[in-house]
Amino acid sequence: MNLQSHTVRGVLAEFVDSLVFISGKEMGTGVAFPRMHQVIIINLGSPFGVSDVYRPGAPLRGGCDGVWINGKQDEPFLLENDGVTSMYAIGLKLGMVPYFAALPAMETNNLAVVAEDWGVGARLRTSEIASLREQLMECSVSAGFALIERYLLSFVRGCDLSGLQKVQWLGRAMYEQPVEAL
Repeated sequence: MNLQSHTVRGVLAEFVDSLVFISGKEMGTGVAFPRMHQVIIINLGSPFGVSDVYRPGAPLRGGCDGVWINGKQDEPFLLENDGVTSMYAIGLKLGMVPYFAALPAMETNNLAVVAEDWGVGARLRTSEIASLREQLMECSVSAGFALIERYLLSFVRGCDLSGLQKVQWLGRAMYEQPVEAL
């Protein structure tokens, strides 16, 4: 198994918690991600089915072969394929999905939402993300990390960040504050 991680720095680190590349034939039976935050998957390998790790065979969505956002937060989900695993996983911090997709995080619950379904006006346009995916297939992993960072940063630079501190506070406070305080 090949697992490489990249530390995101600068302004993008306010939005992205983790950026990893995972590959290998021995990963073909599945990968489980914690749902502490939304994860954008850019798959370069065999198509995946997405299921609930606690209820194998209960698919959340099958046949994910391109780019998607995981659903359901706070519980692990399982990606399963019968081929070669090769993917970039971008862990977004809590509340940051709308900065990249015209889609509230709530709308991804219990689903794996493919890029084509990210909504009209989605910041990550389907054709652009498909082009990024093609570029990632042809470059080294380190160059891929740089491509992903530049791509995501281009969206952050065009965002209204006036509410960012409130979103960040809410992401931290939901674990520490009572509902009344929120």
